[in-house]
Amino acid sequence: MSHCMIRIRNQMAELSRSGRETAEFLEVRNLPQAFIRNANLGLEEVTSNIIKYGYDDEREHWIEITLDLTASELTIVVADDGHAFNPLDHPEPDPTRSLDDREPGGLGVAFLRHLFDEVQYRREVQRNLLTLRKRLSA
Repeated sequence: MSHCMIRIRNQMAELSRSGRETAEFLEVRNLPQAFIRNANLGLEEVTSNIIKYGYDDEREHWIEITLDLTASELTIVVADDGHAFNPLDHPEPDPTRSLDDREPGGLGVAFLRHLFDEVQYRREVQRNLLTLRKRLSA
């Protein structure tokens, strides 16, 4: 198993660094560019939402991103100390309804479910933990 920990501050400028470090970790292990791109897209969706909506103050906070890669799967755990928020509790948007009739939000979760094979949330010791899993193609 290969393991990587990335810590970023709750600032949008940190997203490029986390994306770069994630790509470097996965590229060294010879994963396909499409796989790396999708992992980074999902990670950026999660971390940008944490930065935008996760905190009610202007203080510096840390977001921890853990990447674990086995021969069969990539697991990404994103941990933050923002207010409790389970994105999986919110219904996915109904694509049959017009944009004017839809409730705002929900597209990010649908996007994550499209990119990853499994998305899980738990709240533990005043921290949000979002786990994303993607199987490697055989």
